[in-house]
Amino acid sequence: MTKRTRVGIIGAGYISDWHADAISATPQAELTCVVDTNLAAAQSFANARGITAFGSVQDMVAANVADAVHVLTPPEYHRAVAEECIKSGLHVLVEKPVAL
Repeated sequence: MTKRTRVGIIGAGYISDWHADAISATPQAELTCVVDTNLAAAQSFANARGITAFGSVQDMVAANVADAVHVLTPPEYHRAVAEECIKSGLHVLVEKPVAL
């Protein structure tokens, strides 16, 4: 049996539903968590999907619940969030643009 890649979503806005559906439709991937500085938004998204919510990338990394992340924050935060995740050893997919 092949290990499934645990994937987290960073940013609980509109586009996160599309990414969550794509991750859930991928047999080799498992949606495990969502991160948003608006913890209420993250919790609402997490409750609907049966996953864990975090209010910061640091908390998600410390919990060791993801191997990869989709960065879906507003564009001005893409680079900083992606760099933090890469430095933490996570694989990263960044919504366009990668950086401003």
